[in-house]
Amino acid sequence: MPGIKAIDHLALPVNDIQKAEHFYVDLLGMELEMRRFNPNGKPRQTYVNNGSQIGLFLPGTPAPATTTGAPRLGILYPDRRVLEAVLEQLKQEAILFEGPVGDSCIPGIECAVLLDDPAGNHLDLCVLKETIPDTGISHLILETARPETAREFYLHAISLEEALQREGEICFAFESGQFIVLKSVPQLSQRTRLAGRGVHFALEVTHQSFEETVKLIEQYGGAVEGDPRAADGLRPADEKSTYFSDPDGNPFQMSAFSATRTGSLCDEDRWKRIQENRAQQGRKLARWEIE
Repeated sequence: MPGIKAIDHLALPVNDIQKAEHFYVDLLGMELEMRRFNPNGKPRQTYVNNGSQIGLFLPGTPAPATTTGAPRLGILYPDRRVLEAVLEQLKQEAILFEGPVGDSCIPGIECAVLLDDPAGNHLDLCVLKETIPDTGISHLILETARPETAREFYLHAISLEEALQREGEICFAFESGQFIVLKSVPQLSQRTRLAGRGVHFALEVTHQSFEETVKLIEQYGGAVEGDPRAADGLRPADEKSTYFSDPDGNPFQMSAFSATRTGSLCDEDRWKRIQENRAQQGRKLARWEIE
């Protein structure tokens, strides 16, 4: 029985937080959910939401935008009318986009608009043929230089269903109606290899399947990295979580969430808890956390 249920949230690399907020909130129409700051008051992360949470993480990545079309994030809109209003906003600021196009490797998409955010993250703005789900994250398109190994990993470690295969692309389905597409490339781009600090794609897993899925990730060529946020005291006691990478190094988080998901701590309380937990472990804040 598949343990992975859905793409829950993700974090993208950005190098200018104000430009990123303007793009995702003012132009794409997302809700500004939360801003995070380092102890010295410098911006650290912004979280926006369109039905799914998307983190915008500084300092970004030195890697340029790819020419392969991946990594790529699919963002859902409820209908063409809403999408057309977003496109008008983009036109007013002379932001280039392609589409709407009808051909897609993602089942169920009526149309998609292709564009890049100010940091060079590739995006698809999508409308589905069906109405549910009508907002949130539609799909991820990731690079693979090891398509057969990656296919086995997503089929057997992540337990996804193969939904579609066409030349150079394999599409896998979650029970949530979301998708991951693997795009074969001769060599991984710098963008995949140097994703950026904190960048990840977060998956939801059942509590019953968590430990077994961890074992399968390692068995099928992934790397399990643990969860430093749990060590910092930032996870509920009944939540299970780990970060991991697939055989190509694409960065993920996997969480079996607490039965009572609560709001995040304010920055002051959050840093206080982090410092208290690290002091007990004989650790200090990293240089990048205080500069």
